[in-house]
Formats: sequence, structure tokens, C-alpha cells
Amino acid sequence: PKFEKIVQQLFFAQLDGRIKSHPQIMKEFRRLAGIPEPKPPKPAPVKAKPKSAKPAPAKVGKESKAAKRPAEAKPAKAVRKKPVAKKKKTPKRARPAKKSRRR
Repeated sequence: PKFEKIVQQLFFAQLDGRIKSHPQIMKEFRRLAGIPEPKPPKPAPVKAKPKSAKPAPAKVGKESKAAKRPAEAKPAKAVRKKPVAKKKKTPKRARPAKKSRRR
């Protein structure tokens, strides 16, 4: 009997236009039935990266960059791009002529 009263109240509230969406229905149903609002889920804990035992090697200006490059490195050849075919523009549809308002 209590459930029927709650459903009837919700139905009349919908007919009156006080309730329009599903979330509003659920909120009103919980309020009438005495059910507490569900708590939002807790955000997942962010895992911290473990610190490595070795510290990162310190960079020393230009010397470290030169040491990384091979001795006989040749510059890369320029690659020619192929021409891309352009899309053809489709013509717009013609609008019908406006009717005159003469009487």
C-alpha cells in the first residue's frame, strides 16, 4: 500500500509537470520512500612511480650531444611530397525563386 501511494504521488507530479526527466523521478522517489541518496564513488587512487635507485646522468652542455651522434652521420635527404589531388567542389543546390506577394 505504501509503494502504491508513492507511485501515485509520482504519477500526479508528472501530470502536473513538476517532474520531467528520469533523474528528477529517481530523486523524488528516493525522497518519498525515505531512501538516502547514493554516495558518489571514490576516485581511484593514483599510483606513484617508484623512484629508481640510479639517479639520471647529468647532461654537460654540447659535449653530451656530440657524444650521442655517430661520427660519420650524413644529413637526411629531402623527401619530395607527392601532390595531393584536390577535392572537387560540389555545386550548391539552386534555391527556388521567391514568390511575389502581389494580390
